[in-house]
Amino acid sequence: MTTSRVTTFAAAARLVGVTPLTIRNWRKKGWLGEPPWTASQLTRASTRGRQSGGRGSEAAHGTASRWRSGCDCPDCNAAHNADLVVWRDARATDRWRPIEDDLCVALASGVPYRDALEQFEVSPTALTGHRRRNPAFAARIDEALMLGRDPDLDHGSASGWRHKCRCPECREHHDRTAHGGPR
Repeated sequence: MTTSRVTTFAAAARLVGVTPLTIRNWRKKGWLGEPPWTASQLTRASTRGRQSGGRGSEAAHGTASRWRSGCDCPDCNAAHNADLVVWRDARATDRWRPIEDDLCVALASGVPYRDALEQFEVSPTALTGHRRRNPAFAARIDEALMLGRDPDLDHGSASGWRHKCRCPECREHHDRTAHGGPR
């Protein structure tokens, strides 16, 4: 092995102080290409990685790596929770990216809300979660719902919601009245 190029997972892991499994995960995430790697490529991937300051119980407090080795201090818990948010957002983005445009097109063309969600195998709860994580997507979905809504319904009323309209006006009325607010 030369010092300028690293060709194995084990050698790469030793160079940046992580496990070979971590190097494999960086490859899966697209942070590293095919071997051989340069030290600078590995260092860049390492700075994006979750492990910092050593592995396991050798890592500094306030790191997800230390939490995974069993530390339950508030700083390590916070680092783990922040790490989970990033991981969940990345997974959600990967799940939604391929269907966002098609879902918006379907809703804008008048496909009923529930039918569109079933077509793309998405639950209403999952859609709500993605809307909260991604405000730009939420705006696109609202625009599509407005374009595709039934013009014969009384939107912004209980009648619109009962007829399964989920446009922003009907959703706002439902949210306001479903929780004990004025009708």
